[in-house]
Amino acid sequence: ADKAAATKALDGIEASLADVRTAGEAQARLAAFPELNPEPVMEIDSSGRVQYLNPAARRLFPGLAERGRKHPWLLGIEKAAAGLRRARRKSFRREVKIGSKCYEQVVFPSGDGQFRIYGHDITERKRADKALGESEKGFRELVENANSIIVRWSSSGKITFFNRFAQKF
Repeated sequence: ADKAAATKALDGIEASLADVRTAGEAQARLAAFPELNPEPVMEIDSSGRVQYLNPAARRLFPGLAERGRKHPWLLGIEKAAAGLRRARRKSFRREVKIGSKCYEQVVFPSGDGQFRIYGHDITERKRADKALGESEKGFRELVENANSIIVRWSSSGKITFFNRFAQKF
């Protein structure tokens, strides 16, 4: 009976250790997410001191940990964070330009007055938006100044657009 009880106790300890090991592995896997993220991830305290930088943030923003709030990545962050606290919002977004790159930051309070900042490079999207706007402007000027009648009708037959040349008729 003593041997059976001891075996049962050892089995219970072994199962508990396996649970702890599994939980530790799961925790390590989750902790690796920011480390493996190719985009910048960081955490700052309420005074703007850097508490954590993932490898991408360290690579993209040299000197960020040392310069803190004076680094372009964090300029104005305290005002934005104060607004987040006052409004009791869960997050806020802002755009930050550093050199020729443009980033979107999403800032979340992480508790104890700290904030997590997730960045995403939106440089190409901004360039595409600008190019689209310029293309639309050029097309609009072409249509407006054409020496031909240009008219657009809705499916019900209502005129929805006509250019200046069409107004002469």
